[in-house]
Amino acid sequence: MKEDYMKRYIPLGTLTVFIIVIFACSYYVFNIREKAYQQMQTTAVRHVMVFSDLPSEINQEMATVFYQRTGMRVQIRTVSDSNLKYLMTNVETTEKPDIIIATEPVLRMAGANGRLRSFPVVPKEQVSFRFRDKNRRWLGLWYNPTVFVVRSEYYQNHGGNIQGWEDLIVENKVRIAVPDFAATDMAGDLLCTLVEVNGIQKMKTYLQAIQQNSVSYAKTLSISARRVASGEVDIGVVDGSHARQYQKDGAPMVIVYPKEGTAYWLTGVGVTIWNHDDEFSNRFLEWLFSEDIVQILQKNKIFVDFTTPMIHQEADVQGKSLRVFPVRKEYTEEGRLALQEWWVRTIRFGKDN
Repeated sequence: MKEDYMKRYIPLGTLTVFIIVIFACSYYVFNIREKAYQQMQTTAVRHVMVFSDLPSEINQEMATVFYQRTGMRVQIRTVSDSNLKYLMTNVETTEKPDIIIATEPVLRMAGANGRLRSFPVVPKEQVSFRFRDKNRRWLGLWYNPTVFVVRSEYYQNHGGNIQGWEDLIVENKVRIAVPDFAATDMAGDLLCTLVEVNGIQKMKTYLQAIQQNSVSYAKTLSISARRVASGEVDIGVVDGSHARQYQKDGAPMVIVYPKEGTAYWLTGVGVTIWNHDDEFSNRFLEWLFSEDIVQILQKNKIFVDFTTPMIHQEADVQGKSLRVFPVRKEYTEEGRLALQEWWVRTIRFGKDN
């Protein structure tokens, strides 16, 4: 009788245990899926907004590669230098990025207007003091130096005569392409740097002497590189990125670094006062100093020098390493514009002589 009783309830007990196990497993699986969904939703909502003055194709690739490396999404919007300046000075702006990637003049303006906050510590110690803000509001990422490009045939015959800035006025009957110093912010920065290093009176004499040669002025530094490559001129004062691009494409030219030192156009990064996610932002900032950035820029034919020792710096045709002038670059935009006007008036057209 007892055995019949046990046999009657064994299947029911087994079924009950089975149902309990199923419910427990289902709850466990559901709980895991719910946590994964919540994490996915958090990741989807969590993001950092970056305003960048880099070309849109580079910004898009940066966002893609960063996501592939980290699984974290960053929105990078392409914004021109002029619009960034407006956003960083307009107190009523409704567009508030977490991070900006911009040229040094924009970063200086943003810092001076209280739009940037103190930079995180992580990559800062790797960057040379000359490439970072003294108030710790921004850091330089890379820079485009001013170099000389010399036509290969001319260099074979007179190469030893071209070592530095003074040689451009000593060498006779040389055809030189130099930037129109009033045409762009980058050319204006070069002019400001040369004046800061040498003083305005010495630069007046120097620039007037260059103009005595067979000189052609170019609206951009890249045009000077093209003129050397085509044989129109013998020497060009150009930016290093275009010089290296033309050389890598097989143009008949060599690169010479000025022995005294040279100017540079710096691109850097700053964290704004509107940044809302320190952890996320720090991950992106660390990544900006990685080898991925080198590859992205070079893939897009931008061959610059970096503020950290992440990549070996190329020597010039004479085996010299690049030296940059130890300048403070504390000129204002108004000061740069005034100096550019001085150059047009005094040097280009000689009205104040």
